Amino acid sequence: MTPGPRTRIGVLAGWQVYERTTPNWFLEAVLRGVGEAGRALGCDVLLSCGIDSLIDDPRTVRPAWPTVAEDEDFAPVGPWNADGLVFISPLRTAARRGYARQLQERGFPVVFVGSGDGTPAVVSDSADGFRQALEHLRGHGHRRVAFVSGDPLDCGDSRTRLADFRRLRRELGLDETGDLVAPGLHSEQGGYEAMCAILRGGSAFTAVLASNDTSAIGAIRALGEVGRRVPQDVAVVGFDDQPAASAHVPPLATVRYPLVDAGRRAAELLVDLVRGVRHPPDVTALPTTLVARRSCGCLRRPAEAAARPEPGPEGSLPDAARAMAEAVAQAGSTLDRATVLDLCERLAASFESSLLAGSSAALESALTDLLQRLEAGGDRAHRWHPALTLLRRVGAARPGPATEDLLDLGRLALSESADRQEPRRVLLESVQADRVSALTVPLQSAQNESEVVTLLAEHAPALGLRLACLATYEADGDDPVAWSQVRVLAAGQEPSPQARVETRRVLSEHLPAGEAAGCLTVLPLVRQGRPLGFLAVEAATLAPGAAVARQVAVALESVRLQAAVRALTVIDDLTGLHNRRYFERELGREVERARRFDRDLALVLVDIDGFKGYNDAFGHRAGDDALRQVGACLAEAAARRLDAVTRYGGEEFAILLAETDAEGARLVAERAREAAEACPGLRRSLTVSAGVAAARGEASEGEDLVLRADAALYRAKRDGRNCVRLSD
Repeated sequence: MTPGPRTRIGVLAGWQVYERTTPNWFLEAVLRGVGEAGRALGCDVLLSCGIDSLIDDPRTVRPAWPTVAEDEDFAPVGPWNADGLVFISPLRTAARRGYARQLQERGFPVVFVGSGDGTPAVVSDSADGFRQALEHLRGHGHRRVAFVSGDPLDCGDSRTRLADFRRLRRELGLDETGDLVAPGLHSEQGGYEAMCAILRGGSAFTAVLASNDTSAIGAIRALGEVGRRVPQDVAVVGFDDQPAASAHVPPLATVRYPLVDAGRRAAELLVDLVRGVRHPPDVTALPTTLVARRSCGCLRRPAEAAARPEPGPEGSLPDAARAMAEAVAQAGSTLDRATVLDLCERLAASFESSLLAGSSAALESALTDLLQRLEAGGDRAHRWHPALTLLRRVGAARPGPATEDLLDLGRLALSESADRQEPRRVLLESVQADRVSALTVPLQSAQNESEVVTLLAEHAPALGLRLACLATYEADGDDPVAWSQVRVLAAGQEPSPQARVETRRVLSEHLPAGEAAGCLTVLPLVRQGRPLGFLAVEAATLAPGAAVARQVAVALESVRLQAAVRALTVIDDLTGLHNRRYFERELGREVERARRFDRDLALVLVDIDGFKGYNDAFGHRAGDDALRQVGACLAEAAARRLDAVTRYGGEEFAILLAETDAEGARLVAERAREAAEACPGLRRSLTVSAGVAAARGEASEGEDLVLRADAALYRAKRDGRNCVRLSD
C-alpha cells in the first residue's frame, strides 16, 4: 500500500480486539463491516487490533493505539498513514477521547461507532430496543425488572442504555421501588458480579434486562447458583444478539443490533467525509429488533411465520423479493443488503419457474447457490427461513401441494445447512489449531529473526494469511518505537532484506501497492508489556491473527534472549570488546573464507607498553579504566563493520582484518598506535606496540597467522616500543 489516489481508512477500537486468541464478537462484526465497505468503495483499510494481556479482569483493557502509554499497545495506525479514522467506542479514558478530539480540531476526518466519545457517530437505537424488550416482559406479566448496566467509564452506550431503562420503566408503569440496578461492565464476569450484588440487596424481581448479552449470560450463571431458574423463576433479556446468545442454554432472548451494518455505515460516512462528498449527520441511528427466545419465557416465532401474507397481484415478483430481503435483514443476516436482495430475487424467480415447470430443478439450483454463499460467508442458514415463508406471495396465485412441496424443500435445505454449521465450525477450528501448532513448534527453536520470518512465510498460506510485513522496533531517545527493522513479505516470494524505516512510515510508504483495495490487520507484538514490533497481515477472517502474533512475539523474545546469552559468552566484561573465545571462532571462519574465495586476511596484535608500571603507580581500578579507554580507541581505529577488535588477554588486543593485505593492516595498526597515544582520560600517556601478519588464499592458516603476528609484536617491543612491525 502506498499513498496515492486510493483512499485509506484506519480503525481504532477502545479495547482489545482479541480475547486470548479469539476475536471479540462485537468488534469482529464491526471490523468486518468496515472491511467490506472499504473494499466496495475502493479503499484500503488498516485495522489496529489489540490483543489482551491474559488477565481475567473485565476492567483491564489494552487497545492497540497510535500513542505510547502504559495501558495501551502501540500500533502504527494513525493520521500519518490514514486519510480518516473510525473510532469504536467506548474509548474509556480522557486521554483517548482527547486524542480523537484533537484530530477533529485539526480538521482530520473522524467517525465514531457508538455514542459518548464524539460525533458524527453511528449508534444503535437502544431506546426503541429497550422499549420492545420491556413491553414484551410486561406482556408476560413482569412488573419488577432488574437491570445489569454497562461500564461506568463508558460515557456513551452504557450511560445511554441506563438512562433509557430508567425512563422507559417509568413510562411503561413498571415498579421502580428497590435497588435493582448494578454495573455489569459488558462482560460475563461483570454480569455475574452485578447479579450477585442485586441478589444481596434483597429486593424482589421476576425479570432481568441486561445492557448486553455477555453480561446477561453472567447474570444467568449467578441466578443458577442460588437456585433461580430461567425462565421459570426469572425471565432474562440481553442486548446485541451476539453468537453466544442463541447457543446459550436456555437460548437468550435479546435485542438485535446490526453490528456489521454499523461498521459498513461508519466506513461509508467516513469516506464521504474524506472525499468531501457531504458532511454526515451528527448521529446515524440503526434500528434494533427484539428476538424472543426461551430465556424470556416464550418460543421464538418470526413475525413472518405468524401471519400468512395476503396474495399479491400478478407480476409482484420484485415486491416479494424486496419483502424477503427485508425479512432476512431483520433476522440478522450479516451479508450486505445488495447481496441479500440479489439472492432473494433469484430465489423468488426460481420458485416461480419451478411452479410453472412443475419441476423443482430451478429452485434446487438456486438453493444450492444460496447455501454455498451463506456457508462461505459465515451467514447462518436459519436467518433465511422468513424468506421462504414470504415465498408464498409468489405462489399465492397457484396454491396447492406443489407450492407446499417446494417450500418444504427449501426448509429442509436450510435445516440441513444449519445442522452442518456446528460440525463444520468445530472441524475448521481443529484444522486451524493444528496449523498454528505446526508453526509454533519450529518457531520455538528459531535461532534468529531471519528464521522467524522464513517460518512465517512458509506457514502463512496454510493459515489463510497473506503476510505484508514483520517489523521490530528500535528506540530513539524517549521514543521506544521510533524506528523499525522491517521485512516485507509477499506470497510466493522470499522475504525482503531487512530495512531500517521510521515506524510511522512503514505502512504508508514502505509496502508495495496492491492492484486491488486491501484490508490489513495490524497486530502489536508484545511480551510482558514491552512493545517488540508489529505484524501486518491480510486475511479473510480475524481468527488466526492473535495466535500467530503471540507465537511470533514469543519467538522474537526467545531469539533476543539467545542473542544476549551468546553475547555474554563472547564479550569481555571489562572492556565491552569481543573476547578471546570470539576471536578464535572468527579467525577460523575468516581463514576458511579467505581460502575458499582466494581473499586477503590480516591480523594485528597490540600490546600496551609498560602497563604493569601504570598499574603499580595508579592502582588496579585505574588500570582497568585504562584498558577500557585504550580498547575504545583501538575499536575506533578499526571502524569497518567486518573488522573484529578483541581483547586477546591481559593488556593485549587483537584486530582481525578481513579482505585486507599487509600494507592495509599496517595502516590500521599505525592508526591504532596513534589513537592509543592520544587516548584522553588517562592518568598519564600510554603507548602501544603492534605486530602485523597477513596471508592470502590457500596460504592462510590461523595458527601460523597468530604466530607470525606475535613474532612481529615481539620485534616491535625489542625495537623500542610504540611502533609497528610486519612479520617476515
